[in-house]
Amino acid sequence: MMNANSTSWDELVAAAQRVAQMKVIVAGYRERIAELKACGRPTFDEDQTLEVLLSSLELFEDYEKGIRAAV
Repeated sequence: MMNANSTSWDELVAAAQRVAQMKVIVAGYRERIAELKACGRPTFDEDQTLEVLLSSLELFEDYEKGIRAAV
């Protein structure tokens, strides 16, 4: 039987996992951009994608903080 506390805990775990996954993706994009710049390649598209990923990360972090406050 699930209660509100276990559901909140499950949501918190899932949210924390999403934040961790997004941080890995962001780090990968930052590495890719650094590699491209080191080779003198343009990074406009990658920079735009990174901005979207950073915005998404911020939303995931805000969601996680909201769940933490409620648990």
